[in-house]
Amino acid sequence: MNIYQILFWSYLFLAVATLLPTLKDVIAGVKLNPGGASFEQATHFSAENRTRLQDHYTRMMGTLGFWKKRAETYTSFHYYCVIWTILSAWAVPIIASLAPTATSEGEYSKLLIVLGAVDVLSQRR
Repeated sequence: MNIYQILFWSYLFLAVATLLPTLKDVIAGVKLNPGGASFEQATHFSAENRTRLQDHYTRMMGTLGFWKKRAETYTSFHYYCVIWTILSAWAVPIIASLAPTATSEGEYSKLLIVLGAVDVLSQRR
């Protein structure tokens, strides 16, 4: 196993592993924080208005959950893109500077250069 094969699989593993929190948010969803005692202990509302406030919050929970899930997912994916764009932008010139000697090392040296370049290009949409 040569160094380029190790670097290729390490790079690919790290890229997929850091995407897992985003995929978890997409699949599992995000839990809403409960309204808590603030509705029941609000002194500036009457008992009838506290009940209305609680009912209104209950009706809105589905919509709030949907938008919170979207916000958490896109925030997580944003950080993933920013981190990997920066890392790949630094890695591609370093890998490319090794290209004359790296391409003679076998297929994994070429795949590592392609993987880094594709990662940079995919992040710059």
